[in-house]
Amino acid sequence: MRNATIPIATMVDGKTTSESMDPCGTASFYTHGATVSRELHPMGNLGLRQHSMLEDVNSLPLRSALVTAVPSAITGIRLVLLVPVWILLMHGHHDVAVAILLAVMGVSDFLDGYVARHTGAVTTFGKVFDPLSDRVVLIVVAIAALVDHLVPTWLLVAVLLRELLVGLIVLADLIIHRHRNDVVWIGKAGTFGLLLGFPLVVLGDGLSQAVIKDAALAVMSVSVALLYVALALYALNFVRSAHPEGLP
Repeated sequence: MRNATIPIATMVDGKTTSESMDPCGTASFYTHGATVSRELHPMGNLGLRQHSMLEDVNSLPLRSALVTAVPSAITGIRLVLLVPVWILLMHGHHDVAVAILLAVMGVSDFLDGYVARHTGAVTTFGKVFDPLSDRVVLIVVAIAALVDHLVPTWLLVAVLLRELLVGLIVLADLIIHRHRNDVVWIGKAGTFGLLLGFPLVVLGDGLSQAVIKDAALAVMSVSVALLYVALALYALNFVRSAHPEGLP
């Protein structure tokens, strides 16, 4: 079957320019007595745009998914490190290795949020997974420290009670008001202070350095106070959710 051409006529500067294009994408132009041929993309400019869009679609989701997963992966590492920390503390190992593991967990608590904010990877899952991981880490480490007599009992009881109350408030707010209580910064500061204090307590106890241990206990006491301020804010948010029109 013979290829057919498609004639196209246009007007340029008052003169007629004829153009024909065959199905293979070759366009021939006749103007001012001369014939000019050029190759066209099979789908023209539209094809080029579609091709570029397909490349973007194929590459962006994977890259975006990987970037989004990084903060949650850091949070997951914090949970995984709980296993060796628990085992070592339960066997009475108050040495540099445990202090380093606890310090890494503390740094990861700051790092996951930092990465999420600066890469645009803040997700609803991360907003739930990160504070939930903090609760698990604090409770497990506090129980291990309580069993091992590393810190005063009153401080650990205060930490455990606060975590219980926060959990109840957040859960009740979610079930009753369909409202998620996002983490407040003062609470994150208190959590970070505790995660910083635990390795210092272990290090001071392992090295028999009372100064380090006393400094750590001071940091942890201030951190507990900050956590209770955050608890008050969570409670206030709960009340506000019950009265969206404004507090009486």
